[in-house]
Amino acid sequence: MSNTPDFKKEVNSWKKEGIIEDYQAERILAKYDLAKAPKTPKKTQKVEYEAEEDHHHHHRSSKTIAVISTLGAILVGIGVILFVASNWRAIPDFAKIILLFGTTSATYFAGWKLKFDKPNYPAVGESLLLLASLFVGATIFLTAQIYNVPANSSFLILLWFLAIAPLSYALSSNPILVISILTFAGWMRAELGGYFNANFFSTMLIFLAFGISLYGAGQLHKMFEKFAKFSIIYQTVGLIYILFSFFFFSLEIGYRMPSTDLFGSFFASAIFAIFVITSIGSIVGVLVSNRSKKAGMYEFLLLLVSFFGFAVITVVSFLKDNFMSEVTSPYRNSYLQPSEGFLTSMFILFTLLLFVVAIGTILVGYYKGITPFVNIGIFFFVIGLAHIYLNTAYRFLPRSIALILGGIFLIAGAVYLEKKRRELIRNMDANE
Repeated sequence: MSNTPDFKKEVNSWKKEGIIEDYQAERILAKYDLAKAPKTPKKTQKVEYEAEEDHHHHHRSSKTIAVISTLGAILVGIGVILFVASNWRAIPDFAKIILLFGTTSATYFAGWKLKFDKPNYPAVGESLLLLASLFVGATIFLTAQIYNVPANSSFLILLWFLAIAPLSYALSSNPILVISILTFAGWMRAELGGYFNANFFSTMLIFLAFGISLYGAGQLHKMFEKFAKFSIIYQTVGLIYILFSFFFFSLEIGYRMPSTDLFGSFFASAIFAIFVITSIGSIVGVLVSNRSKKAGMYEFLLLLVSFFGFAVITVVSFLKDNFMSEVTSPYRNSYLQPSEGFLTSMFILFTLLLFVVAIGTILVGYYKGITPFVNIGIFFFVIGLAHIYLNTAYRFLPRSIALILGGIFLIAGAVYLEKKRRELIRNMDANE
């Protein structure tokens, strides 16, 4: 039909009857090679631009509402906890239990009602669900206090994690999932630092492998449509743990901390072995599932570099005594501390790894269209630059000159990076 004059007449009749406009008629005819492709009229371009602006404005407004609601929920939570704490001794024990559990349950119900039953207020409902999850922690610790359970017990943190982790899936809540991940990390730190006296250096080594494993967990969630929305949360938090760990290992302070044996307990050895296995599984999983895609190869290389850094720090932990030199204090006391050559080597290596992983994070975010990855990568890239400046120019220049130059550098760098960040995000939106 498209090759006959009748079709052309039919299209023209639609135009005359006002069913379609001139531009639409020309596009229909051009599709069947009966006319030249028309240029997009300025009016149409304007409408498309305004629609896109409305979409971005609505997106920004939703984010603003979510941030304000979350801050409001946190303030309410702090206020309630302070109010209960100030009148704690005057309240009978049974009333304390009813108050704690009743407040937590009512907040969960209100959050569920606003998020699911009243879908016009999802951001407010989500904030109340977050608040209720924080109340769970307060309820656990205050109930433990009533029954004289030590408040510094790591078991209470584990109980908090076990109570809210299933709810993050049942209520399809990203904020609760974030709290769950953080409470699990807090439990590990309490176990390592509390019972088994592992220092912060050893904890950051565990957190580095934990970050790689979280990224792999996010990749695993993509295999299930129902849980795919959680993948970005796992991977974003995982990248933050990886990048922060690399930044920590580039600092001198970590190597100057009192040394303890990471593998001096069953728990520490077990958690280390588990995360080594899950980290390797994460790297292999990313390679197998995305090897044909450019973004997948960047993900694989990012995790491979992260695991390389983890392996280096593990070797350092085993051979730490070989990097120590004896120093005599002004009071003639002798003690061991890392040699300057070793500290410089760690600074160079892990600053370089920080840059590599930060750039890799930006590239993965760009090719996969994940804005948080781009923002996180740029943030830690700037942190790395500032760290280099403070360890070089600040040491050799007069303090006032160093601060002035550093301020100018940060302002100029911030303007340039913000411009590039917006360009990347615009390109990502255009490619979607």
